[in-house]
Amino acid sequence: MIYYSLDAQNLSASFSKHPLFSNVNFSIKSTEILKIIGANGSGKTTLLRIIAGLSLPLDGKLQWRSEGHLLSPSIESTFVSVNPPLKNNFRVFEQLHFWQLLRGKLPSRSPSNLIKEFEKILDHFGLQDLWDTPICYLSAGQRQSLNLCQLFLKETPLWILDEPFAHLDARQADRLSQVMALHLSKQGVIIIAFPHDLLPLEGQLLHLEDFKPMQSIQEDNRW
Repeated sequence: MIYYSLDAQNLSASFSKHPLFSNVNFSIKSTEILKIIGANGSGKTTLLRIIAGLSLPLDGKLQWRSEGHLLSPSIESTFVSVNPPLKNNFRVFEQLHFWQLLRGKLPSRSPSNLIKEFEKILDHFGLQDLWDTPICYLSAGQRQSLNLCQLFLKETPLWILDEPFAHLDARQADRLSQVMALHLSKQGVIIIAFPHDLLPLEGQLLHLEDFKPMQSIQEDNRW
């Protein structure tokens, strides 16, 4: 088994010169979940993008390791954002193929085998019967489930999820919980952001409010 660990030291960030958070520290390893809790505008998505290697912090550093070796989170992670732009004129399998090409993964299989591969991915979220359906006909929950299918287009140990339960009904949420449990059982690591901690998920809690810079607190108190 390959084990992974992620350590954050004194991460700080701002948006349009407005401080969001400072001195964020955490440590997480294989089979664990980190839950980042914060109100809208608190910097949850910014922190996730920093962890994924898509943005740089103002200060601090991240160390993503495997068996003592430093790795790149941008290569070893899958970041699924909330409400991504889906192409409404695409059918479901075409959207998967589009994402696959964006990741630089050229299909080596025949079209029929590629469809079977996509159907297997869609089955994780109960979408296998909708593989040929235009995206414009999907419900909000089905669109979010399709969004989450990106997790299986590239095998990575670190999953970074921005409000993944948004728009999901009870059955869809249960499917996602099962998918997450399966990933953890394979020594995966999951970082997940919520506006509030209402879901029964085991894991570390990181409240961004606890890392709000003093300047932001003083500005809030003026109102």
